[in-house]
Amino acid sequence: MQAPIQDLIEDRKGEVIHQNFTKGAYELALAKTKTILAQTKGMNKEQVAILLGRHEIYLETEKIQSALAIQAAEEWERIEANKDLFPNLRYVAVNDENTRESHRDLSGIVRPVDDVFWDTHYPPIDYRCRCSVRQEQGTVTVTPIPKKLPSVPVGLRHNTGKTQKTFDTSHPYFDEMQKKDLLSINEYASYPEDMHDKLHYSVDTAGYLVAEKNALKADLKMNRKIGTVLAKHGYRVLILRNENSQSPDVLLNTEYTDIKISAIPEAMREADNQDIDPVIIGLTNKDIDLNKITKQIEQGFEETDLDTIILVWKDNIAKIKRTDYGLEKILDILKNKFQ
Repeated sequence: MQAPIQDLIEDRKGEVIHQNFTKGAYELALAKTKTILAQTKGMNKEQVAILLGRHEIYLETEKIQSALAIQAAEEWERIEANKDLFPNLRYVAVNDENTRESHRDLSGIVRPVDDVFWDTHYPPIDYRCRCSVRQEQGTVTVTPIPKKLPSVPVGLRHNTGKTQKTFDTSHPYFDEMQKKDLLSINEYASYPEDMHDKLHYSVDTAGYLVAEKNALKADLKMNRKIGTVLAKHGYRVLILRNENSQSPDVLLNTEYTDIKISAIPEAMREADNQDIDPVIIGLTNKDIDLNKITKQIEQGFEETDLDTIILVWKDNIAKIKRTDYGLEKILDILKNKFQ
């Protein structure tokens, strides 16, 4: 059920999202996806099809809105650059049979470029709004505005040229998002694409995988595989362009760490020598012996000062801390995560 919505989001990203607008449009798509998926629980196939069809229309409308906002923001850059010579803006509605009456009422209003009016009523001021502004020269001019200004939909009450976002976080769909989600998507969007490869974003967990360009190719394939699993479990993973084997491979959330594929005690000793904690250890066996792994972990803690290790096996992870020390407790954690 997730695939159709995710495809729509990817389609929108590919077609209309300008780098400066990734945050607003993709944040909204993420929030909406979570809402849709929650609504599908308990539905049969026919009900799900109807729901997804309805939301496809919404997503298409928001895709158009993203394109309009990008155009308006690019125009605002030109307005700011020329405001000394052209200090006024005139609101211009299309004024045909499809024009909203409330927008028609604004047509002809002239206010200075720096007037607060444009903070909330710089078009587009509604979905599929076709209004625009015209920059004019002459003395600074202020014309009256209607006592009752048109109501701008929640999420669009901002000047896209100033905020550099398609939708602001007052949009009701953002109520569905946790602070962690917003932090994650903002970070993911902020990585410059000329310097990074954005490899994975998990809608379900708000985890992501990004790699700095020119990361060591010898390590990238395995690091990408393990990093994708971590992202699916909610970790924010940045694969680094390390200069040598002693440098950390990964920024995991806010901690520098390394991905090891060697035997557990050896991997823990290597990380301890590098002063890296936690360390990520990939288990490559098709089948694993949990009792053997438990003893290896205990050995590693005895031989090092490490506090935390993160084991990755297939699509599962197990985080083991020194405070979990003891064969029985470690084995319980492994059984919970890997069986």
